[in-house]
Amino acid sequence: MQSLGWEYSYLEKGNDVLSLLESLKAVIDRGGKQLLHIRTSKPNLSKSKSYEPGTTFQWWAAEQMKKILKSNQQLRVFSPAMFASSGFGPLRDEFPEQFIDTGINEPHTATAAAGMAASGGRAWVHIYSTFLQRAMDQVIHDIALQNLPVIFLVDRAGLVGADGPTHHGVFDAGFLADVPNTTIWNPRNGDELQAMMVEAASIQDSLEGPLFIRYPKAKTACGTPEKFEPMKWMSQKESNSLLLSTGALSSHVESGVFDHLHLGQVKPLPENLPQLLKDYSNVLVVEESIGNGGLFGGLAGLVADKDLEVKLVKRKISDEFTNHGNRHELLKELGLIP
Repeated sequence: MQSLGWEYSYLEKGNDVLSLLESLKAVIDRGGKQLLHIRTSKPNLSKSKSYEPGTTFQWWAAEQMKKILKSNQQLRVFSPAMFASSGFGPLRDEFPEQFIDTGINEPHTATAAAGMAASGGRAWVHIYSTFLQRAMDQVIHDIALQNLPVIFLVDRAGLVGADGPTHHGVFDAGFLADVPNTTIWNPRNGDELQAMMVEAASIQDSLEGPLFIRYPKAKTACGTPEKFEPMKWMSQKESNSLLLSTGALSSHVESGVFDHLHLGQVKPLPENLPQLLKDYSNVLVVEESIGNGGLFGGLAGLVADKDLEVKLVKRKISDEFTNHGNRHELLKELGLIP
């Protein structure tokens, strides 16, 4: 460095603010070309966020992930610095060799998982919905285009409440649905989330593209084990009108006089859905996402392709950024739940 005219200095205690200020002042006072090498250490945040046992999607996801990791020691879970805040911190401590924290670098997270999958490894990615947006180029070109079987656990899908418009996970449902070779599942509760994770682990080797399991930051019931099914009747009243919902909303919407069908799998849509829709004149689609994509977009395309005589009505998040607020109150304010 000196041969190039640079003066090098090193600060060991980079986390010490007073020492850092002193070093910066010394560099400024010396003038000229200065390179200050600062060593910092990241605090151990693996147990910084805990969830009351048995109450949230995050807790049930971690419980099932633990079982999957025990049964497959070759599996690796990638995340862009989100393990600690989402309930996976204790798992990282218990299975340190199976967790890869890429730091806050979502594109690298997706590409690293793609590389492992391309070499025959089993790769899962744990990521927030809102930050998945930063990795869309890699999802499309490095994973979906290559037909790679990467499993994504998309946390914070839907409204997140107090974190506000920067963190609401309301966009990925639309843009993921438009990417070829993708599979998208939205669990209605903790039981279905765990069933989806079990199913994903069992079929991963046969997948020809990424699979996304999207779940919200919310409380949920769990305790009745079930097998994954692409769709599930919530109520049948012999009506000529059908309410179609997906994700956690399926446990909270009121169907009234409508028949109510929950779609856990929104892409590809269940094969027998076109035949089922022929029994209805009106279909109300309730979905916790923005725009015309997602479940509603898929259904609109299906109705057009099959020339079905059914009227589609959507109830989704309006075309504007949603502000901060309690998740339940925001859902009511937006007309998604009563």
